[in-house]
Amino acid sequence: MKKALAIFEKFHKGIKGKKKYGVLNLPKALVHLGYVDSIVYTAEKGKSVDTYEHEFDTPPALYCDENGNSLMIIGDDIKITSRGIEG
Repeated sequence: MKKALAIFEKFHKGIKGKKKYGVLNLPKALVHLGYVDSIVYTAEKGKSVDTYEHEFDTPPALYCDENGNSLMIIGDDIKITSRGIEG
């Protein structure tokens, strides 16, 4: 959990007190849906809330769990940094 907390605080420019992380129950199977060319998300970073769009250099794969409930983006070249999503 320490690693998750460190990534949260780096990504959100040191914001503390809004720790939204948890334990992931991994699915028994993944269903490949396609590839993700870009992602648009809204995040609080520092003192502002902004919308970001990221186009991937190498599109990661998009999967869902065996129930069709949870989406997962999986790629080798993706990193979460203080600048946001990179890769």
